[in-house]
Amino acid sequence: MKKLLSGLKPKSENMRENAEQGLSTLTELANTLVREAGVSFRNAHSVLGKLATQANEDDKSLDDLSSEDLQRASEDIIGEKVDISEEQFEKALDLDRSVKSRELEGGSSPKSVEKNLSNLREEVQDHKERIEERMDSLEESRERVLNFSEGD
Repeated sequence: MKKLLSGLKPKSENMRENAEQGLSTLTELANTLVREAGVSFRNAHSVLGKLATQANEDDKSLDDLSSEDLQRASEDIIGEKVDISEEQFEKALDLDRSVKSRELEGGSSPKSVEKNLSNLREEVQDHKERIEERMDSLEESRERVLNFSEGD
């Protein structure tokens, strides 16, 4: 496994393209519908399920979606249009904004990732130090055993 992972070379341009194709910010759009338009959580997710299905059927990416697509899905699912502005719609689907907004423990924002990496580096260093201490202790024990056996 280590050999496999050490050979991986992430391609940020491919990662971004895949994230955009995968409709990865629809959760943020659902949160926006709940927060800004007063849509229930269940209805927001149902509307966006319809939007995602339609986007997949039409081979649309995030960049291809429009607020009109959202309004059609909303009318189909809850029988009315949702009250969010074009700006709110675009902000919710903005990939960079979505990633940066995840500044919480274990989140995907650059700041959170760097903090998590820093914590993991410290943890690895702590483990290395404990291993060294145990190795030293084992060596001392080995020497005592050898010294004891030589005294016989």
